Amino acid sequence: MEKNVLVIDDNETVASTMAMVLRSAGFHAVAAYDPEDALALLKRESFHLLLSDVMMPKMSGVELAMEARDHRYVPQVLLMSGVANTTDLLEPARDRGYAFEMLPKPTHPIQVINKVHEMLACVALEGVGAPVARSVFERSQPAIS
Repeated sequence: MEKNVLVIDDNETVASTMAMVLRSAGFHAVAAYDPEDALALLKRESFHLLLSDVMMPKMSGVELAMEARDHRYVPQVLLMSGVANTTDLLEPARDRGYAFEMLPKPTHPIQVINKVHEMLACVALEGVGAPVARSVFERSQPAIS
């Protein structure tokens, strides 16, 4: 089954190119250029993985990832950042019990493809649909008080 990936980066060239690379590797990849548009897509469509830049206007990729996971819109999140020290960037997520995967920018497309394959290997969905995708990982979500 083809896996659905949402790629979000405020740099349209980066997002479009990464989506094209993932499509060439057999994924169904959609590009978004604004975190609010990405959230709307996540609410409307079913994705297996969110691939997001970290540093974006309006909402960081970490904030977007937490929102997506809080609402169970997507089972896997992969973040990318050009910032050398990512420890501080991920601290809010760790404080809420999330451990997101992160790749440095720039990263060779083959490394991104391999990481996406690795992360999606554990997402065994029988069908595509937001309710199905959400039920797969509901039990693994951290308790949020």
